[in-house]
Amino acid sequence: MALMAVALLGGVGGYARAMLSAQVLQHVVLTAVAPLLLCLGAPLTLAASLRQDLELPARRLTRPAFLLAAYPVAFLLLYATPWLPWSLSGYAQHLLTQVLFCFLGLLTFWVPAGVDPLPRPIPWGVRARLLAAVALTHLALGAFLLLGPPVANDWFSLAAPPGIPDLLADQRLAGAVALLLPLPGFALLAARMAWLRQAALARVRTSPPAQ
Repeated sequence: MALMAVALLGGVGGYARAMLSAQVLQHVVLTAVAPLLLCLGAPLTLAASLRQDLELPARRLTRPAFLLAAYPVAFLLLYATPWLPWSLSGYAQHLLTQVLFCFLGLLTFWVPAGVDPLPRPIPWGVRARLLAAVALTHLALGAFLLLGPPVANDWFSLAAPPGIPDLLADQRLAGAVALLLPLPGFALLAARMAWLRQAALARVRTSPPAQ
């Protein structure tokens, strides 16, 4: 929650509509880093009284096939269409975009984190593929910003504050942020999933045979 507050209300939030590097930093924190940490904190277990009310929509929204498509497609639409300059042109649409991506991040990381009870049993392999798809999405976004054409150049050429380095250099910095910032969280979650997998297999091997 503190990371979300800094991303929205601190200096990052102040420059997010004027510099692509700040926008990507805010976006990655709100879509990947903060949702991952929140899901590891078992928020639905803490709010157990809401679980029945959330069960039906959660059952539909956490379908792995939906999340496998929605997460990368959302990033593609934001950075490869006019959605990004539109979202930056006003505070309301910028905040709405960040809320939508934060909600998508919460849904996506809820499944591989597996701390809260899921609406349906999801095999370990499916959860691992979802985490791999998320990591590949950020890898592709970072590569696109590092190597690709200018993104929302018309907007940032007007909105950039005085003293900013050239827009291409700022975009390359944004690519590095998109590529490197989520990696520690992904590695932590992958290690946790692998440890839980090994623990489950060890319990199966040591459990007495059924009579």
